[in-house]
Amino acid sequence: MAELLPRLTSVSSHSHVAASCDEAWSIQINDLIAFLKQPSNASAITSSSDYLLDNLDPSRHSLAYLFVFHLHVQSIQRTTKSPLPSEILPGGRLWLNAVHFLRHFDPVQIRYAGMEWRQLIELVAQAAQLESKPLLAVLVIRDSIFRLGITDTFTSVHLLFVRLSLLAKTYTHALPILDRQVCHLPNPSNQGYQQYRHLIPCTEHGHNAALVPETSGFSAKLAYRDHLSYFLCGAMVYTVLKDWNKAIHWLSIVISSPVTGPVSKIMVEAYKKWLLVNLLGQGKLSSPPSVVPSHVMRVYEALTKPYMSLAEAFEKCHYERFLREVEMGRTIWHIDNNTGLVSQLAPAFDKFIILRLGRTFSALKMSDVAWQRFSAGQLSPRQIEAFVASLVMSGRVSAVLFHLRDNINSTMLRFASRGGQALYYERHLRTKLNFESQLVKTIANGIDHSKSGLGFSNEHFQFLHKNQRCVDTPARVAFLAESQADSQIHGDEDIMEDLH
Repeated sequence: MAELLPRLTSVSSHSHVAASCDEAWSIQINDLIAFLKQPSNASAITSSSDYLLDNLDPSRHSLAYLFVFHLHVQSIQRTTKSPLPSEILPGGRLWLNAVHFLRHFDPVQIRYAGMEWRQLIELVAQAAQLESKPLLAVLVIRDSIFRLGITDTFTSVHLLFVRLSLLAKTYTHALPILDRQVCHLPNPSNQGYQQYRHLIPCTEHGHNAALVPETSGFSAKLAYRDHLSYFLCGAMVYTVLKDWNKAIHWLSIVISSPVTGPVSKIMVEAYKKWLLVNLLGQGKLSSPPSVVPSHVMRVYEALTKPYMSLAEAFEKCHYERFLREVEMGRTIWHIDNNTGLVSQLAPAFDKFIILRLGRTFSALKMSDVAWQRFSAGQLSPRQIEAFVASLVMSGRVSAVLFHLRDNINSTMLRFASRGGQALYYERHLRTKLNFESQLVKTIANGIDHSKSGLGFSNEHFQFLHKNQRCVDTPARVAFLAESQADSQIHGDEDIMEDLH
């Protein structure tokens, strides 16, 4: 027992800081992992795991602590014959150890133990769900993803996280992860990414995607369905928070995903929600993304006819027809789990009626507003005025309410001037352009990273070798021109940086 502790503490976060060579420290870590995986050593560690867990520091000896923790859990599982012993459930001793570890581990050491890290995440998630306390797992997983620094690379842990957020109904806690742009998938081990095999995990890299190859274990094997599910679940989070623009954007990603065979059921479900969210956020149906193939659109339209009829009645302001469509499709909305979205359409119908009035009139009496409003028969004049006042105070309608001097009981709704609306639109457009420019920069960085990665592939070298034997072929001329342009651009960038 006592002789094991010095061996397990031979690698720590302090030793990495003091090491002069990352390669030498990486060799020490690999030696420790080999020591921990030897059956004879694993048996000795298991017999003294309680003592070791009490004397290992999770933040300094993260790698050893994680392996000892798993061996200890496996021992208890064999003893109790239960995959989730009481000690690992929320409030238990092992639960507290796991939570503390996931929030304080050394991320550099854990780069060598991706599978063990993911298994611990999944164990915590299962324990929290068994006790009907998914919120506890959501907070821990979110902090652990940020600590490891893989927010921009899609993994199975991301999908698990967003599903738990929906289950726990803790939508705002999911935003720190969802708001980060996912630009990478785990690096495949094909020839286009051979350079990552020579990278030392403990060194700093320009892109975190280099830390998450497919063989690292940080993510379970991903399928096409997982990518669609992540963006659909993320769109549902934004929908609950009434962030309609982001919800539409995320749903657009799902419905415009490439299709080589039959259209996925997830894509059809996303299209149904895309129709409803467009009505709630914009009051009309927007054109689908141009990249959606025509045959996919025909499938969408054939499978969502009740939704299309509902949207048409909403757009044309046919309130009675709208109510009939809502009533006739009640069973469909329930089966598709869209009853909540459909129930929000009636208040949205009234809001967009008032917005349309603002495009025609500069001012209206509240009695005229009630007459124009197609669902006015269900509310009293006082309720209508309260509804309009809520729209004004929330900023969804740019207008003011004031009482007329001749009749204190009569209220006038005066819409904002065209100049004020133009100024508001200009500010909104400026904010949107700034956001879009950041997205473009992120995408450009990802393209440069992928381009440089593919430049190390065997196919690329074969292409160069072939063109070197040819005399000014069109392909060679085009390649040389592109290379010269790239070098000139990077040279200009270096000169500008020197000037600054």
